Amino acid sequence: MFIDCPNCKARYRFQDSLQGKQVRCKKCDTPFLMDVSLAVSPAESSTSPQRTNAPASSGLQSQARSSSAPSRPMANSGSAPRPAAASETASRQAAPTNKPAQPPRQTQPAQPATQKTVQPVKSQPAKLSAAGGGVGFDADRWNQLAPSEKYAHVMGAFVGEFEKPRSTFSYQLGLMAATLFMLLIPLLYLAFIGLMIYGLYLHVVHNVGILGAGRGRGVIVVFLVYLAPIVIGSILILFLFKPFVARSGRSQRTRSLTENGEPLLFAHIARICKEVKAPMPKRIDVDNEINASASFRNGFWSMLRGKDLVLTIGMPLVAGLSLQQFTGVLAHEFGHFSQGAGMRLSRLLHMVSDWLRRAVYERDAWDEWLEESSRELELGIGWILYLTRFAIWLSRRVLWGFLMLGYALTGYILKQMEYDADRYEAAMSGRNTFADTSRNIRKMSVGYERSLNTLSESMSEGKRIDNFTKLSLAQTSKLGEETEVLLEQFFQTEKSVWYQSHPCDRDRVNAVSRYPEQGCFRSNLPASALFKNFDATCIGATEDFYKLALGKSARKLKVVQANSIIEEASFQDQAWESLAQFFMGAASATRLFPFPSYQLNPPESEEKGLQLLKQTRKLMLDNHKHYLTLEDVRQWRDDKQRFQHYYEAVSRWCSKVDRELLQMDPLDKKLHIDPADPAKRDLFVKATMIRLHAACSLLKLPSVVYKIERAEEMADQVTRILRALKYLDAELKTVVEFSNRYQFFGIMLKHFMENSNNQLMAKEILDLSKDLLKTMHGLRIRIRDHAYPFEHAKANMTLGKFLVPEVADHEDVGEVMQAGDAFISQFHQLRGRSLAHLVVTAQSVEQSLGLLPINLPKE
Repeated sequence: MFIDCPNCKARYRFQDSLQGKQVRCKKCDTPFLMDVSLAVSPAESSTSPQRTNAPASSGLQSQARSSSAPSRPMANSGSAPRPAAASETASRQAAPTNKPAQPPRQTQPAQPATQKTVQPVKSQPAKLSAAGGGVGFDADRWNQLAPSEKYAHVMGAFVGEFEKPRSTFSYQLGLMAATLFMLLIPLLYLAFIGLMIYGLYLHVVHNVGILGAGRGRGVIVVFLVYLAPIVIGSILILFLFKPFVARSGRSQRTRSLTENGEPLLFAHIARICKEVKAPMPKRIDVDNEINASASFRNGFWSMLRGKDLVLTIGMPLVAGLSLQQFTGVLAHEFGHFSQGAGMRLSRLLHMVSDWLRRAVYERDAWDEWLEESSRELELGIGWILYLTRFAIWLSRRVLWGFLMLGYALTGYILKQMEYDADRYEAAMSGRNTFADTSRNIRKMSVGYERSLNTLSESMSEGKRIDNFTKLSLAQTSKLGEETEVLLEQFFQTEKSVWYQSHPCDRDRVNAVSRYPEQGCFRSNLPASALFKNFDATCIGATEDFYKLALGKSARKLKVVQANSIIEEASFQDQAWESLAQFFMGAASATRLFPFPSYQLNPPESEEKGLQLLKQTRKLMLDNHKHYLTLEDVRQWRDDKQRFQHYYEAVSRWCSKVDRELLQMDPLDKKLHIDPADPAKRDLFVKATMIRLHAACSLLKLPSVVYKIERAEEMADQVTRILRALKYLDAELKTVVEFSNRYQFFGIMLKHFMENSNNQLMAKEILDLSKDLLKTMHGLRIRIRDHAYPFEHAKANMTLGKFLVPEVADHEDVGEVMQAGDAFISQFHQLRGRSLAHLVVTAQSVEQSLGLLPINLPKE
């Protein structure tokens, strides 16, 4: 019996030992199944009608290959691990045909009822898209495939044999040194406590005789001298034991996947574990981060048992990576799994470091009691507590040395563990893919941060997105070339830091430079293809994210679909760009551009409106540099004078003041003009706002409405925005002054924390806090009845409620800081958003009249 390659028809003798295994053609490198049901005699193979139309590269299995893929000898091909159900289905569906699946054609003869025909996924390079797939990846076609076909395609992407990397000598030496040192630190710590206890015992037993040395009032002095070491030692011992008895925070809820729910993902992970010789994780969790991590499932007890591990996968990470990149990331994490001793040691490193960190830095009610008691008692007795505080400070300095040494060793060992795991990733996906993955994850992190900003803005309007992963991927796809250039510059210049657990990406990429360009796994599928219920899992992870961040208050927010938030965010991004272009770079959060009227007043005719627009556009072009010059210089001088005032004010309470307050960036004069005319500056402001108002007012003319889609809806929106801007512009000066006081409030609070809680500063800070809250409360009252101009989950939302939801307690300075920051941010965000919407409307009107946006000539 023989079996033919479905692609090039090369013939191989069927071997019983290879039954059910996937092999690769030595001639064309096409993988196929060695199944007895596919075996044919020489006579049958020459007349088989099912091979005549086989394309040179067809079927899903050929997608993951390249012409340079190494050929694995058939005798060494191992069968891929698969679930029993998938194996049974595959054997049934493989029997009727011995050729790759082809696209259905109308001219194709009728197929047997048992034969399943599907369209192949085209083999093209995978690129990120807003949908999380790759260019050339058809999600509908992929979802139409049977589970066995998906399984065969993913398993067919494994080529060659995975060579488990060997740990370097420096890594093994570091582990030995770390083990000795980590055993030594707890012993030294306990020995230090034991020494204190023994010293206290010697004092109590052997120095009791000094109590009889005093006479008269001297007895009290002698008693205090005898008592002081007992008090100091006892409190010190309690403080040293505190890190051991302190409880850690409760673990957060996790969302775990099941093999029944995601069979292909579990099968793929099982195959990777088999390749890298790592234990299969007991649990696979998902969260809402750009990350993947390996850890012990139940902390210390899992560390003792060994193979009790959990893999955590971030859904935004899955959405942004190709399957080849994601497989490399998983190989990295399973590389950690295979580091049995390393994983245990890293856990021990973290535990000991956490103990030391608590002992050195943690402050709680005990510290507050000791500090307050030392101040309240008279000096005749309080000196004992002052000495106690000094002894605790001194002991913490000693432990700080242990902590820094632990950080250095921890940073070194964890870096070596990362380098070791990186070799698994490079061997699995190749060094080129490793480098691409590093850059891709860094880029996704920027998109992730921007998504959090978008999320915050939507939450301020009482809305929460249902699928954060989709938003994060959309924001990443919008990052421009400028961002990529900056990320690449950072990549080329960054350096590893000794106390950090991860080396920099540049060092990691260089460390795997000796590995082949291509690894043993190659695929152009998106990583999300592994998931049967990808969107549902992303929605679940988003829900967990909200519960973790907001708790029960998350229920108060209206759930909206991701696409609507993405469209809104995209429109707003374009609106911000239009705002900068329309104002010719002159717009600023602190600069007032008053409208000639906050009501729409249409011109007599379209012709007169067009003439007014042309005149104002010319005036703006002629005078914008005068405005930029005078306003930039004024703002720079005001900032310099204000920070000089801050420095002098803080100097009245602190001997050591941050001199960075006096350092100002040089003034950028590339767009300035000399001499600048104040009259022309004012003319620019007037022309800009007349132009903006006139363009929006033209929406009231029927001849213009006819030219613009949804013009009436735009006019209603403009009317609501102008009403809001009337009050926002009136309060701008108040908010700018509030921002300056708030800035000084933050500077005072920072120096207060760094200067031993100066009581004179404390009173000044509380007065500032009360003044800030008074300003916020007054503004809330003044605009509380004026409608919020945009869509909000609460139909009766007003400007006052939106900008100042709650008025905090002035004694809770941390809460005041958060409230003040949110107030300033939301005020400027709302005012800028309102102006940006008007600009978009104005540019639509101008374009309908044949006026293109003004592009300033490059300097």
